[in-house]
Amino acid sequence: KILAVVFLIILPVIFLPKPQIENRRLPKWLECLIFFFIGIYGGMIQVGVGFILLASLNLVENFNLIKANAAKVFIIFCYTVIAVGLFAFSSKIIWVYGIILALGNATGGYLGVLIAVKGGEKIIKIILTLAILTTFLKLVGIIQLPSF
Repeated sequence: KILAVVFLIILPVIFLPKPQIENRRLPKWLECLIFFFIGIYGGMIQVGVGFILLASLNLVENFNLIKANAAKVFIIFCYTVIAVGLFAFSSKIIWVYGIILALGNATGGYLGVLIAVKGGEKIIKIILTLAILTTFLKLVGIIQLPSF
């Protein structure tokens, strides 16, 4: 439920116009602290960290959504490699499911980049809004997504 509330806070942030202030920057130590705690959350829990990273990169680093999305994908890739290594070392991976998921992620990543490059920030905002709202509705129990 807490994550659902966080998502509702993130959504309007994406659409609010940012003030056009030159050198609008937080102190470096505060930026590092923000991203350090996002990193801890992402490494431990992972659920929804992409949304949190997008919002933080957009607000704290003033990245547009295309640049923020590219950075988010790279960041998540970096700690996913570590997580996969640790889980594989502990023999906790069901490889058939993992490979199927990896193929789906690769396909989604490829399609997502094509859509982002062709559609720009406007299409990313639409897709992000739909994803956040769907996740919120699922987390609070308003909708049930099909399970297989």
